[in-house]
Amino acid sequence: MSKVLTPRRLEILKVVRDHRPESIRALAGLVDRDVKNVADDLALLASLGLVEVEVKDCSARRKAPRVDYETLALEVHL
Repeated sequence: MSKVLTPRRLEILKVVRDHRPESIRALAGLVDRDVKNVADDLALLASLGLVEVEVKDCSARRKAPRVDYETLALEVHL
C-alpha cells in the first residue's frame, strides 16, 4: 500500500480537498510538481476511487479533481 499511497499522492489528496483547484495544471502549481506527473498520479488515484475528476468544459481539456471526504481508512482482511 505504501507504493500506492505515497507521501506525494497523499499530498495531492489533501491539497485537492482543501483548495479545490479548477484544473490539473492549477493543482500541479499548488504542489509544485510537473503537470504530467500530477496527471499520472491523479489517474491512479481516480482508478482506485480516491479522487473524482470533473470535466469543466465541453472539450474535456480542463478537468478539476475533487475529493469529498475528510478521512481515509484502510481495512485489510487476511
